[in-house]
Amino acid sequence: MRALALAVAAACVAAPPLRAQQPVACQADRTITDCYSRNRGTGGAEVPDSIRKQALADAAQRLQAKQAGPDLSSAGPLAAIADFLPRLATELLAPVSGGADAPDLGFKANLPLNQGPLIDLGATLQGAVVIHQAVVSPRLLDSVPPALRAAAQARLEADLEPYDDATLTASLNLENQRFGRSLRQHRAEIGSLFVALAGADRAGDQSRVERADDRYDAFRNSLEARAERRDTQWFEATRIGTPECTLRAGPSAPGPADVGEFPVACLSPAGREALEAEIGLLAGAVARNRAARDERLKASGFTHLAQLVNNQPQLNAAWEYHSRRGVVGPNEWTGRARFELGFANMNGLRRSCGGKVDPACLSKYVNDPAVRSSLARGDRMFVQLDVTRRNTWRLSIPQDSVDIRLASATTLAAGAGYGAYIGNPEDGENRDRLDGQAKWDFARNDAARQNRFVASLFYTRHLTGQASALIGLSYANRPEFLGDVDRKLRANLGLTYKLNQSAESLTGTSK
Repeated sequence: MRALALAVAAACVAAPPLRAQQPVACQADRTITDCYSRNRGTGGAEVPDSIRKQALADAAQRLQAKQAGPDLSSAGPLAAIADFLPRLATELLAPVSGGADAPDLGFKANLPLNQGPLIDLGATLQGAVVIHQAVVSPRLLDSVPPALRAAAQARLEADLEPYDDATLTASLNLENQRFGRSLRQHRAEIGSLFVALAGADRAGDQSRVERADDRYDAFRNSLEARAERRDTQWFEATRIGTPECTLRAGPSAPGPADVGEFPVACLSPAGREALEAEIGLLAGAVARNRAARDERLKASGFTHLAQLVNNQPQLNAAWEYHSRRGVVGPNEWTGRARFELGFANMNGLRRSCGGKVDPACLSKYVNDPAVRSSLARGDRMFVQLDVTRRNTWRLSIPQDSVDIRLASATTLAAGAGYGAYIGNPEDGENRDRLDGQAKWDFARNDAARQNRFVASLFYTRHLTGQASALIGLSYANRPEFLGDVDRKLRANLGLTYKLNQSAESLTGTSK
């Protein structure tokens, strides 16, 4: 039997060499089998669940790294994406054009209501607070006699606190296969595509690794025969007789039963070089399999799936309460409905594939010129409707001769916008963004307010996958309130930072 093993070993070692070798270094304190296992991995012949989960996690990371633009404002999101993905986010938006405008500091947190058996309402709940720097209402100051106005303003503003002008918002975003930017609703589909594509050349991949395995097995048999002879050419002469470097002679004898259990330190420099060369050939075969798999994924359009999910339509509703101290202005609440749509998305992919997505259909869809152009831009549009109800405002300050009586009123606002990524499409998630919005305010029964047109344009500068800088311009053809002196054109600078969800939470998988 030993002679037969040596004959097989010699035949396999003499087989034609594999084409590539991967540099391998085996640590001295690890066993020979451990070094082999670490470099072999899965070999590309199978697609275990851990690799499928990693592919989903990578897609989730790319999705969350995309810039979403400004969306913490009392005017609602100023970008074409209302971002319900981060666990926590903060935004500072400050005016730089002078005037009475004050900076806004906003915070938001997202609570997914689609986390499996405990709660699965098919939605994400978002809570947000925007703190505005409190200033005395211009309408109040206009009612103060000019001689007393400066003193009254200084006295009243000295008593104001940051929370004297704040906006609280609760939003609900629909999350299912047709709506929402969460990967959770698409994980089965994306996982199946990955397995199909990663194992598409299974026969070729397995054959490549099996040949390398055969070479390694032959080398290992040869190594075992040398260990039995206590060959000092491949084994350290000072260690070959020690228990950890000597094969067990019988059931009760000390020492490893298999040469693979030898520490690498048992080998001489020549033996270690020979081991690393054989394992390097195997690692090279595995690396070629992985490179071939990655190329198949890229050519099929799999890497564009995060972009398709990012372009999914969103339908959300929000309730907002704007709380002001009396001298700042009246309290009011707003109801908001919003619909967003990206042009090339998962819904379009499914329609193109007749409801069943497979690798061939995915490749055909993402390689269509119109789809590729849309994916390069990541363009998206939205429409939004706000209904605002202002509470009755009654304020009396006898020492300043102030007596304001402002009746409750309802205001409507209809808005629409468009946003897209700019820059080199090859940069993927590391791209800047441009968003524009137009809004019409209709003061139905409000004698204090007037109809007006408002437009904004924001540029989002990518800093990292979690942070971005904002530069914005806003234009209003009239001030919000009659009699106000207001700038028609305003400039803003801002900064956003988000704390992303874990990939497992976003995709609905476990580690």
